[in-house]
Amino acid sequence: MSDEWAAAPPPRPPRKWPRRLLWTFCGLLVFMVVAYFVATSHFFLESFILPRVNDALHATVTVGDSSISPFFHVTLDDVKVKTTAMEDPLLTAKEIQAHYSLIDILRGNINVDDVTIDSPVIQVVQFFREYDEHLPEITVEKHKVLQILVNLIRNAKYACDESGRKDKRLTMRVTNGSDMVRIALIDNGIGIPKENLTRIFAHGFTTKKEGHGFGLHSGILAAKEMGGSLSVHSDGLDKGATFTLTLPCEPKRSDNTERLRR
Repeated sequence: MSDEWAAAPPPRPPRKWPRRLLWTFCGLLVFMVVAYFVATSHFFLESFILPRVNDALHATVTVGDSSISPFFHVTLDDVKVKTTAMEDPLLTAKEIQAHYSLIDILRGNINVDDVTIDSPVIQVVQFFREYDEHLPEITVEKHKVLQILVNLIRNAKYACDESGRKDKRLTMRVTNGSDMVRIALIDNGIGIPKENLTRIFAHGFTTKKEGHGFGLHSGILAAKEMGGSLSVHSDGLDKGATFTLTLPCEPKRSDNTERLRR
């Protein structure tokens, strides 16, 4: 009897790996469900995606509501794109649908394809840039140049909106020659009557209903302070306008100047 008991094999310990595998699978499933709801939430859009979009666009994008399919598709409602230098949004849209790459956005690369904008209230001007191949490095007072350009872009947008045309177009053309750099802003808006060309830079002159007439006047003064000029050309009503900011490549040095690169 004792020999039989001695020969009996010891009891096998219960297998733990199936239970561990089951718990691992359940944990992974719960994690994926939580990640899905987080990635499709408006909080995720505002906290993680929009800040990266803002950095890439150098603008502020606000969204009223959103519907996100993880990793590839998003629908945005009540969208506004605004720069810090302008009071009015550059773009407003009731709804924007887009395909995107979440991985690229998380890496800081904005890659959006197949964008559909559905809104009767969207206000946007097509913007084109044309540069000379060899632009020199120039020294300017940066805040004055930005002040002039932002005001010219705002005026061009207003002129295009007032024209009522669907093919609104604004072109920035940068050229150089004779130790000068010329930045021309060309729009296809309502144009300027011939009689207004000689007084458009006068203090207090404006054709806007709510304008104050200080923008272009302060702009031409700032251009002259930097050793440059600000000029305008238009062939008349409904024929658009061209404002040209001319700046010297090497103006006199001052404490407020800083070097700009192309």
